[in-house]
Amino acid sequence: MAFNHAFMVIEPAVAELSTVSIDRLGMSDYVGDQEVIDGYRETFGKLAELALPCVDAASAPEARRSKDSLGLIQHILYPLL
Repeated sequence: MAFNHAFMVIEPAVAELSTVSIDRLGMSDYVGDQEVIDGYRETFGKLAELALPCVDAASAPEARRSKDSLGLIQHILYPLL
C-alpha cells in the first residue's frame, strides 16, 4: 500500500471509533474502514522503525549517539554556514 499524503491515525479509547485523517491540499479525508486503518498503522510502524531517535538538545554533544536527528541536522547545516 502506497501513501502519498500526510496522515494521522486517530485512536480514541473505543477502538471501533478509530479513524485515519488524510491531509491533502486544501482538504482532509477521514477513513473509518478497519482494513484501511490497519494499513496506515502498519505504515506508521515502519516509519517509526526507520526514524532517527530523538535527542535531548541540552545534553553534551559528546554524550549523544552519532546517529540521531540533531546530528543529522548539524551534518547538513554546518557545511552551509
